[in-house]
Amino acid sequence: MGRKTISAEDRQALSLELAERVEADRSSAKVTFILLACSVFWLIFASTAGLISSIKLHDPEFLTQHAWMTFGRMRTLHLNGVAYGWAPMAAFGVAMWMLPRLLKTPLIGARYAITGGILWNIGLAIGLTCIAMGITDGMEWLEMPWQVDILMVIGGALAALPLVFTLQNRRAHHLYVSVWYMGAALFWFPILFLVGNLPAVHVGVEQATMNWWFGHNVLGLFYTPMALASVYYFLPKIIGQPISSYNLSLVGFWGLAFFYGQVGGHHLVGGPVPQWMVTLSIVQSMMMIIPVLAFSINQHYTMKGHFRTLIHSPTLRFIVLGGMMYTVSSIQGSFEALRSINTITHFTHFTVAHAHIGLYGFFTIVMFGAIYYVMPRVMSWEWPYPKLISLHFWLVWRHDLVMESEYKLLGGAMVTLALATSALVVVPYLQVKKVEPSPGLKPYTEVELRGRQQYIDMGCVYCHSQQPRSQNQAPDFQRGWGRASVAGDYFYDTPHLLGTMRTGPDLLNIGARQPSVDWHLGHLYQPRAYTPGSNMPSYPFMFELKDKAEDGDKVVNLPGDFAPEGKVVVAKQEALDLLPEGAVDGQQLFVAQCAACHQATGAGVPGVFPPLVGSEWVLRKPEVLVQIILHGITGEITVKGNKYNGAMPEFREKFNDEEMTAVVNYLRTELGGNSADPVDVAFVKAERFSALTAETARRNDVAASPRLISDVEVLLPAGGSTQLSTLLQNDGRITIVNFIYTRCVTLCLAMGSEYQQLQKAIVEEGLQDRIRLLSISFDPTDSPDHLRRYSKTMKANPDVWQFVTMMPGEQRQRVLDDFGIVVIPAPFDEYEHNAAYHVVSSEPRLGRIVDYGEPMLALAYAKRALEDLDKKGAIALALLAALLFAAAAFWDRPLTASMSLHMLVHIPLLVLSGITLQLALRYQGVGRSAAMQALLRPYYALNEYGLPGLIMVSFAAAYWMVPKALDDVLVSPPMATAKYIGLVLMGMLFMESWRRAHLVFRLFFFGNFSWMMAIVGLLYYDNPVRLCNFYLQSDQEIAGIGLVIMACVLPLLWLLSESKAVIAFLRQ
Repeated sequence: MGRKTISAEDRQALSLELAERVEADRSSAKVTFILLACSVFWLIFASTAGLISSIKLHDPEFLTQHAWMTFGRMRTLHLNGVAYGWAPMAAFGVAMWMLPRLLKTPLIGARYAITGGILWNIGLAIGLTCIAMGITDGMEWLEMPWQVDILMVIGGALAALPLVFTLQNRRAHHLYVSVWYMGAALFWFPILFLVGNLPAVHVGVEQATMNWWFGHNVLGLFYTPMALASVYYFLPKIIGQPISSYNLSLVGFWGLAFFYGQVGGHHLVGGPVPQWMVTLSIVQSMMMIIPVLAFSINQHYTMKGHFRTLIHSPTLRFIVLGGMMYTVSSIQGSFEALRSINTITHFTHFTVAHAHIGLYGFFTIVMFGAIYYVMPRVMSWEWPYPKLISLHFWLVWRHDLVMESEYKLLGGAMVTLALATSALVVVPYLQVKKVEPSPGLKPYTEVELRGRQQYIDMGCVYCHSQQPRSQNQAPDFQRGWGRASVAGDYFYDTPHLLGTMRTGPDLLNIGARQPSVDWHLGHLYQPRAYTPGSNMPSYPFMFELKDKAEDGDKVVNLPGDFAPEGKVVVAKQEALDLLPEGAVDGQQLFVAQCAACHQATGAGVPGVFPPLVGSEWVLRKPEVLVQIILHGITGEITVKGNKYNGAMPEFREKFNDEEMTAVVNYLRTELGGNSADPVDVAFVKAERFSALTAETARRNDVAASPRLISDVEVLLPAGGSTQLSTLLQNDGRITIVNFIYTRCVTLCLAMGSEYQQLQKAIVEEGLQDRIRLLSISFDPTDSPDHLRRYSKTMKANPDVWQFVTMMPGEQRQRVLDDFGIVVIPAPFDEYEHNAAYHVVSSEPRLGRIVDYGEPMLALAYAKRALEDLDKKGAIALALLAALLFAAAAFWDRPLTASMSLHMLVHIPLLVLSGITLQLALRYQGVGRSAAMQALLRPYYALNEYGLPGLIMVSFAAAYWMVPKALDDVLVSPPMATAKYIGLVLMGMLFMESWRRAHLVFRLFFFGNFSWMMAIVGLLYYDNPVRLCNFYLQSDQEIAGIGLVIMACVLPLLWLLSESKAVIAFLRQ
């Protein structure tokens, strides 16, 4: 058979094509080299800043001597270096190289791109210098001053001109999908950047909606399409095969264009923004799964049959891995937007990780692959050390519409961006424009504006939010951060400082919550003096060390171990600017009101006035100290082993709540080296309301002699009535009881929020069958219908949290007397009443009373009440675990002689023994001791939400479905021993992780595990050859059928058992 010859015409056409390609490469070589060189410089710069920021999170004292080295500024330098240095320069550089090849035309206007790149880099260098100096606009992704951004806008526009010129003169009739992605990205980005940087337009919460419209879209409508354009070009180029489906590339492009632009508002779930906007963003986030799957399927089928090419092409490895990371980061982002998941992940580093996976895991890895392919062709020589490319990769890994018209591209891009801008910028702007400032809110004073600018300059917004969220989304109210913020709270704010991280607490009301001057200054100078283990950086450059204070100096009083020896610490003006205006100086109040008796040093007078330095009365329970200052104390007391007998006057009329807080915190955190946790204003307010003596006596009496609850009638929300004692003992659960009335919008609402957290904790810990919540209304006007509406408002799970109302008259009083509740009618048909949580056994007896504000302590007492019952249950479960294990060991030979019995009986027996053993250990309370808690702390931190444990269980289960594993245990005693131990541990880990896992994680586990079991079962059933050496093929088929049946039955049984929870989740 002769060799096929090439005709003269074909040879001429091929030569012409090669000549055109050389000409195209030559036209873009210079601009590509310049832009990619700049990109590598910014990548090194930004990654260095990121590394320093990461170190600072673990070692907050690292490089704190100068303002520009603080975490807030280094982190901002890292973000802007990546977002506006490395990423756009790499994208522009690769685009300049691809354009002439895709359009079969030499690059036209390369000099404009070079000029634009120079202007861009000059603007970026100036902008980063401004950030380092503390000159910033204060919005994440938009920190550089808008005046500097003008240079970058001009530079970006110039860099895009070659696309326009080359498109107009192209020889290619058809526009490949990569051109659409690049063209849309280069059209979208300038508009995004311009709208985001318009001065004096965006204010308050509307600015926050614009901020996240920009932040999300600069990632999704610029970096993402530029990277996808590279994947669609280089992937088929390297393997020599066209993309699998052109239609899927259309779905991916238009899906990205239509859905991604309206994503971003989910960062404000529970925040002070229109909720329709948040819901829209959540819906569009989930819709993003469509274009992501379209790309993922397209990539997979394009690579099908060519995966071996990955062995030989490091460039292809980067491209394929980057495409996979696009899928991972996008799916993560979609599910992260759901309110139920957002409750857990919002304000955490999970959100930051998502951005890193997108920019580093997806975009950067794709760009690495593109650069490794492009640079040898730009420089006309090969890489000198190709093995380093492979090393680099492994280090990184750890028919309806034809694309042929630039006018369709421009029109589609304009429409989709206009829709997104309208939804997330224009409409919120018009809606929020009508909002009035919240009652009592005034414009910022000059002092407050200076402090606000210091907060922005130091980058405090990157660790602290200023938006307490709604009670149905987060327990911010219970944390003492005040009511959920509303749009009017930010009427005078520009830039907005809502924040996206809570490495530290929310600071919206910190001036009211913590009014002490000394606390704030000391905390700025050395946070760990007041909060041990804090990773907040210190700000020593805001203070001055002097040998002696001068007139007018504000001396910072630090706890003993943190005060510099022989020096005084004096606050500079920039530290004083950060203080809440009108802050109270606890030291001055102490000297004025208390030093006459206790001395300015707090040493007291021996035998007459007790010392306060090191006093157990000061350092142990803050509520005791507050009550003594409020009400005074008379009689004999013992302080530090010495007796004192005197009378201290009350100060409840002399000190308001803020002054009281300042004095208490000075005594507990500063005086004479005292070191104890500070309190906030809310704590003092609550203590001022309570009566120490009577309430303490009541609680002590209950703890010593649990009270039997009277047999009285109560009304149920569903209608009808029951005996309270019957209700409390009918299912053997421990009950936590509180007393409310549904019209209350203060204390009862706060307790309701704490009950929501208790409800969540009970469900998450799997205790809903053992502990429940009961709210009893003492208001005669609260009808069953009122309770039903109130229950719905509080989002009460009827299986966990129930409501009743009392019968009027004598029966009502008997219940109040049993629980020691005092109800006093107040003006406007309201009530004053004491607030507490009452732990009632199933007998029913009232055994414990816990303060309002400590719901988890009430839960702890309820769990303690279960311990006696648990000990009996633990013994039974331990015996069952031993019996299951013994059965597996005793019948080991007959059960492992058959493959079906081995996989469907023997292995499950060992797993079940582990599950029951874990239940027994939990009931027994193993792991509750302080020593065991300390030992297990790393495990709890790693497996806090159960997902890592469930993933490990999936891997372990997968291993024991492998044929070789079954063969090994039959011939190797060590492997058999490992199987027994490993499967028991697997069952224990499963039970422990399952208890912690959120419903979403349980769905994920069962979906993955069932799918895996079904696939293995089908493999065993359908395989024509014997897979295990020691088992017959017929037995293999039976085992396969059994695995498939189990894969169907197990999740079905679980869904039936969790049907209410699953339905509730799906309705969210």
